[in-house]
Amino acid sequence: MNKQISSIRLIRLFRYLTVLCFFNFQNVILSDEFVVDNENASNKSKIFYPEKPNLNGNEYILSGGDLINIDFAGIKAYSGQYYVDPDGNLFLPDIGIYNVEGKTLNELRKELLNSYRDFIFEPEITLQIQSYRPVNVYLRGEVRSPGLYRVEYEIVKKSNTTFNSTNDFTSNNSFSSNSPFSLNSPLSNDNLKSYQLPPTLFDVLTQAKGFTKSADLSEIKIIRNNTISQGGGKISAKINLLSLLLEGDQSVNIRIFDGDTIVVPKSENLLKDQILEIQRSNLSPEFISVFITGNVRKGGEISLKKGASLNHAIASTGGKKILTGNIEFIRFKYDGETDKSLFRYDSNAPIASKRNPILMDGDIINVRRTPIGAATEILGEISSPVLSGYGLYNIFN
Repeated sequence: MNKQISSIRLIRLFRYLTVLCFFNFQNVILSDEFVVDNENASNKSKIFYPEKPNLNGNEYILSGGDLINIDFAGIKAYSGQYYVDPDGNLFLPDIGIYNVEGKTLNELRKELLNSYRDFIFEPEITLQIQSYRPVNVYLRGEVRSPGLYRVEYEIVKKSNTTFNSTNDFTSNNSFSSNSPFSLNSPLSNDNLKSYQLPPTLFDVLTQAKGFTKSADLSEIKIIRNNTISQGGGKISAKINLLSLLLEGDQSVNIRIFDGDTIVVPKSENLLKDQILEIQRSNLSPEFISVFITGNVRKGGEISLKKGASLNHAIASTGGKKILTGNIEFIRFKYDGETDKSLFRYDSNAPIASKRNPILMDGDIINVRRTPIGAATEILGEISSPVLSGYGLYNIFN
């Protein structure tokens, strides 16, 4: 009898240990899937996804300025377009003021179905975004003009052609559900063949007037509001935009949502290939202004096409004069510091090298003279008034 009791106890203990090990193993797996922001560890809703989360799959979050089309099946008097006011409220029949701030269409639909069961027998409600509010996005880091940007949706007229691309239009008057730019609805009814095309990462970055030479486009960070149903708080991801510039990978050109923050980090090492690609692409302004002084034929402010180098700038002034010495190169950084360098002029120096850097807006180039050239100039300035005076003396005598 005692042996049977002991056996039963051992079996129960073994089952308990098995269950305990299973839950501990699950906790280990979960800890590897997500990286929690240590600075906000107390806020459990702030979860940061792994290296490459699918931010494209995020649902659109409602806020003030959106126009929603709400259709109540069989009740035309209730159906129509409802504007979200600046406080995030709708004014709905029978219900009155209803706050939708921070909710998705799916979340709002579930809530409305529950609320209208008190007024409508087995309600059927469908929601669509009729018109999207502008996107406010904050851009910071290694960009030339950081700050808050307001980007409008682009209104695009629909054609009868179906496109097979990442942001294609389909024949059923909506965006493909597999598209990373999938929208909730067209801009207008079926008889109005137009859509709102959302802004993308590339669209926003082009407004920053270019990048600093230390920008690392392979580690761009996107911080985004999370939906309530997914825990709220913030989510983030890192985007390698270089794959778009170097390989044409448009999948990284993700849709930007209202409230996003884009951070362009600083690279410890200057990336020559990256700098060249940035300057060649339309991420940078078409023209830049630089200042050139010293031993050149025509100094002052000059306008050059993006991607121009120091040697291009000197050549655009008509070239250097004889007895040219070292080049003094000055660049004002956006953190208030100044980069200064002094090097020998080399007409054969490769582009993006130390002696032939790619220029940025506001750079200053001072072409110095050799000691002989400087002495010649001084003698010229001194001798000129002496000779002029001697000539006048001869005229009057």
